[in-house]
Amino acid sequence: MKYVLLPGLDGTGLLFKPFIDILPKNIETVIIRYPTDKILDYNELVNWTRPQLPQSEFTIIAESFSGYVAYLIGQLNIKHLNKIVFVASFLDNPNPKLLLLSRILPIKTLLKINTPKWIIKKFLMDSKINKQTIDLFHQCIKTVNPVVLFHRIKLISELKGNLPRLNIPTFYIKASKDKLVSKKAELMLIKTFPNIDQYNIDGPHFLLQAKPNQCKNIIFKS
Repeated sequence: MKYVLLPGLDGTGLLFKPFIDILPKNIETVIIRYPTDKILDYNELVNWTRPQLPQSEFTIIAESFSGYVAYLIGQLNIKHLNKIVFVASFLDNPNPKLLLLSRILPIKTLLKINTPKWIIKKFLMDSKINKQTIDLFHQCIKTVNPVVLFHRIKLISELKGNLPRLNIPTFYIKASKDKLVSKKAELMLIKTFPNIDQYNIDGPHFLLQAKPNQCKNIIFKS
């Protein structure tokens, strides 16, 4: 079994490091990295991802932004796809208020500078997160063209939910202290997958970075 990791908003895959570092050596992972300088919509991201999928049995682990990419891949009826694991993800606009704020603020300018540590800890990670992970976050954001990041935020704001159901085995790992994904968005994802197992971790939106061991124990339990 291989595990395909679909990244969050930055798309670099670099933020998977805290999670990858604690996995047993026999776990084979494939990290998908989205282009840092190309504006692609969700269907184009699926087209980018599909040729990189294994030709043997695999599970998708979709973080945050990539939830809808995973859903679209699930619609393709790929015979080797065993399961989808959603981590703090969504198929609907996760938080209309925050995304409305992003339209008002000069987000393209803000993305060019280091996000203050207190914002990262309060909204994305938690107070116990180490400096290395915060530095990794800054590195990821600086790697991506701000216009690309802004476009991905726009894609999120346009998600509508109310999607056709998919009968595929699914895990949904929810962050109990998630300040970005609303209860409505969580329920919409759960509604879309009849065969879903739900798990709750006491942590922030960036669960794979803040609580990698707890995520590992859930994902590899079966």
